[in-house]
Amino acid sequence: LRWYVAGVVAAAAAAAGTAAALTSWRARDAALFAVLVCFGAAAVELTRRTTEPAGLIKDVHGIWQLPVALLLPPVYCLAAPIVTFTMLQLRTRRTIAHRQVFSAAASGVSLAAASAAFHLLRSGLRLAPAPSGGQALRWLLAAAGCALLGSLISKFLVMTAVKASDRTVSARQQLLAREPLLNDSCEICAGLLLAAAVAAVSWVLLLPALPLVITLQRSFRHTQLLSAARTDDKTGL
Repeated sequence: LRWYVAGVVAAAAAAAGTAAALTSWRARDAALFAVLVCFGAAAVELTRRTTEPAGLIKDVHGIWQLPVALLLPPVYCLAAPIVTFTMLQLRTRRTIAHRQVFSAAASGVSLAAASAAFHLLRSGLRLAPAPSGGQALRWLLAAAGCALLGSLISKFLVMTAVKASDRTVSARQQLLAREPLLNDSCEICAGLLLAAAVAAVSWVLLLPALPLVITLQRSFRHTQLLSAARTDDKTGL
């Protein structure tokens, strides 16, 4: 488990260095990244929790990170989770530091893979950067497919570590039950809507989206807390 965690973190660091060397830096990209990160940080701050269930925690931080993957070069995808998980560590209940580092690395690698796949697919299909006209459906399908790819990679990386630390954990219960699937579907759909809105219009549309994302985050947090309260930790009943 130690080697696996260290390997994922090292892979994320190597990917970040490689992506940084291959990126054509533009002020517009940096500004959009800063805006998305600030909105994500605001959502973390406004949904601070004092208690949380044990085990795998579901959230909707990917709503702010998916537009980064679809609209910006992959290097930004490896940086965005660092800000999010640092905020979670500093502003919510502290946990073991290496778990936050691993989660940030796994999230960054999966987002970067989705970003690279989308940019290659968009180039191959000759899609415009923003969805418009007859290309809107193809843009949406390509973005949705790459978002699902990133989600699958993230789940594989995280569940491999979870199973290595506790073999009694059920991957099906954690990932394929109704609530986790609903959470993932809402997160991806909301992220796609935000990415399309920002690409086609402006980042200003993030302003009315903030309270909606916060409400969604709180509703899922409430559901998880109720589920934890109804479950006995020792017997699982």
